[in-house]
Amino acid sequence: LISCSSLSSLCLAATQMADDGATSLSLSLAGMRCLSYLNLASSSIGDSGVTALAQQLHRHTSIGSLLLSDNSFGDSGAAELSRIVRNSSALRELGISRNNIGDDGAAAIAEALATCPILTILDMGMNSIGADGIE
Repeated sequence: LISCSSLSSLCLAATQMADDGATSLSLSLAGMRCLSYLNLASSSIGDSGVTALAQQLHRHTSIGSLLLSDNSFGDSGAAELSRIVRNSSALRELGISRNNIGDDGAAAIAEALATCPILTILDMGMNSIGADGIE
């Protein structure tokens, strides 16, 4: 995938890439400057994989949809994703439902929302977010 610099949409949902695969993919993302849609749902990605992806994706100005639902990352992964939300001028959709995100991760995402006015779809359902994370 490293040579796919003009790729605008990438769906690798329902794979078993896990953290190692996500880390490998993150290296390819550096050259995909046109990428606007990335779907990695149901791919067994934990905190370290999401961290590797976020470190590359927060530099992308074109990413409009990022779908990471039904993985296994928690608060630290959500905190890394909040950097993407905070720095994006194009992110319209963030799907992070069915993970292990708790109150701290929800708070990190919520704080970042103040600087991302274009985000119109946020799916955080079916996580471990309690009353403190909703405030």
